[in-house]
Amino acid sequence: MKPSEWIALASILAGLVGAVVSLAWQTWAKRRDDKRAGQLERLNRQLSELYGPLYALYEAGERNWMLFVVHFSHDTRPLAERTFLPSGTDTFPPPDADCMAEYRRRMEQLFMPTNTAMESALAQHADLLVGKRMPDEFSDFLAHVAAAKLLMHRWQKDPAFNLDLWQQYRMEYPHPQWLKHRIRASFEVLKSAQQQLLTGTLDLIDEEELEEQITAQMPGLDKQWHQAGPAYATRF
Repeated sequence: MKPSEWIALASILAGLVGAVVSLAWQTWAKRRDDKRAGQLERLNRQLSELYGPLYALYEAGERNWMLFVVHFSHDTRPLAERTFLPSGTDTFPPPDADCMAEYRRRMEQLFMPTNTAMESALAQHADLLVGKRMPDEFSDFLAHVAAAKLLMHRWQKDPAFNLDLWQQYRMEYPHPQWLKHRIRASFEVLKSAQQQLLTGTLDLIDEEELEEQITAQMPGLDKQWHQAGPAYATRF
């Protein structure tokens, strides 16, 4: 084979190799872009359909509860520690009949609608949860809502639930103390990941890493909230 023929053949082979490499790179880039688009779509749904609504509802519910205990609780402790119905170790006076009437009214018209809206978000969009399992804080919250529904049904139907017998109104399953931390940390981590994908500072995300970030941030955020203001122990 003449040198010119070798040069022509080498040129053809180089062109073929270049075409194969270019096609492989384009295929890899498209798969990466498709994966990134899919992750961004899931993040958008997680924020708009689950964690965003949970965050907004919890913030509103917490403020409504704080306003209630400020005006109707006899507990004189700092607001971060204040509750409404005294437990066995509490020394503040129990609520009177007027306060209990207001408690029942707000539970029926304000607190429970917030709870059930959060319950619906979790039940309808459990597939959008970060991680492979439902966090204990969410499972405990669902148990609390179920207990509250049962209690409310009893006091609405049973004449023995009189406003002077405040002990009957205690929840069998308390409001989970760490729920607010789980919701806030999840929202913050997902919002940050969304922003990084949108700006291109992050190509792809790993949900296992997001779950680890959420868990790691919960204690840190707890300290930060205490410095910025009380981390209220909501019990509605």
